[in-house]
Amino acid sequence: MRPDACPAEDEMDLKEAGGLISTRHPWEVVRFEVISDILSNDLQGLFSGQGLILDIGCGDAYVAGRLTGLMPHARIMAVDTSIEGDLQPGGSGRIVFYRSVEEALERADVRIDAVFMFDLLDHIKDEGPFIGSLLRSRLITDDTVFVVTVPAFQSLYSEHDRFLGHYRRYDRASLRKAMLDSGLREVRSGYFFWSLLPARKLQQWYWKIRGTERSYSGIGSWRGGRFVTKLFKGLLMLDHKISKISGYNIPGLSVYMVCRRSA
Repeated sequence: MRPDACPAEDEMDLKEAGGLISTRHPWEVVRFEVISDILSNDLQGLFSGQGLILDIGCGDAYVAGRLTGLMPHARIMAVDTSIEGDLQPGGSGRIVFYRSVEEALERADVRIDAVFMFDLLDHIKDEGPFIGSLLRSRLITDDTVFVVTVPAFQSLYSEHDRFLGHYRRYDRASLRKAMLDSGLREVRSGYFFWSLLPARKLQQWYWKIRGTERSYSGIGSWRGGRFVTKLFKGLLMLDHKISKISGYNIPGLSVYMVCRRSA
C-alpha cells in the first residue's frame, strides 16, 4: 500500500496472523493525533495552501501518508535510511522518498516550510552537528518551522532504550538547551502521554527485578487483538484530550518542541 493512500485510523492495517490480529500500535495512531494538533497550531498555512515539508526519519511513512489527507496541497520529502520494498526512493506523488537528507536537499526546488523530526534526535549520537548541517542549507529560512518529538525523562532511560537505539531521553529544559546549542529557538513545547509514565516506572521496576533475562520489543511487534487494540487506543485518546486541555503541561512519556532558527 502506498503511504499517500494510508488507511483511516480505525482500519489500522488489520491482518489475520495465527489467530491474532496484527495492527498498527495504538501508541503510533494516537501520537499522530497529538502531532496533527500541534501542527494545526503552528503550521495552519500548510493545511490549506501549498508548501514543502522535510520529514526526517519517516519510517514506513505512516505519519507522512496521513498528513497528505490533512494537507491536500503540501508536498513531503520523506527521508529514512531504512527505506526498502514498496517505499522506493523517488516517486511522482506528493510524497517523494529519499535515503539521505543530503539527497533530499539537493533535489528540493523551493524553500522548506517545515522540518519534522519525530522520535529521531534520540537516535543520533550528537544532535548538534546534525541540526547545524540542516541550518546551513539555503532551503532553510527564518520562517522554516521545526517540529520535534523525543522520549521524555533521562531517569527513565533503561536497557529498553538501548535496545531501541536511543542515546538519551530529554525533558523540556534539556531539549530546549540542545536546540539552542544547535541554533534553534523554542516557540513552544509540552509533554504528552502522561498516563504512560507510571506504567513505564512499573515496567522499569519489573525489568530490574527480572535481572538480565529480558525480552524487549518495539511498536512494530504489536500483536494485540481487535478489542485490546481499541481499548488501548481509547485510553490514549482520553490521555490526549486531557493533555490538550492542560496545554500539554502535564509531564508525560514524550516531549515535543516547535522551533525556529535563532536570530
